[in-house]
Amino acid sequence: MNLEILMPTFLGGLLTLAGGYIQQRIAERKQKKQQIRQDKINIIKDIASSKTAILNDNPDDNAKTKFNGALNLIPIVFQDNEEIVNAHKNLYDTLSKKSGDNNSDKILYDLIMLMHDDVGFKKLSYEQFTITLSA
Repeated sequence: MNLEILMPTFLGGLLTLAGGYIQQRIAERKQKKQQIRQDKINIIKDIASSKTAILNDNPDDNAKTKFNGALNLIPIVFQDNEEIVNAHKNLYDTLSKKSGDNNSDKILYDLIMLMHDDVGFKKLSYEQFTITLSA
């Protein structure tokens, strides 16, 4: 066999393999980004659906469990956003004080709106955010 014929064939095969590998890695990264975004959205949904755990005087145990579970995931899932992680710590510090004059509703609102920005959701007004319906 002639080296002039073999070399382009070999090089073409190598480039095809490299291209396939690169394409697979790009697809995996895209899928990972989409999964992280979906996880972030699920946390926002869980907090929004159980915010009675902090905004009402008599929340039910299911709301507390769902709310706390979602809050506990924030530093893990939103670790790429330092502002959200700091706001989460601020909320934790405020709730840990358990003083009657804390501003936890506003701090929670600020945290959730940062999370909205992170995933591309529109911000809600504070009044809209604090509306809770209970049966």
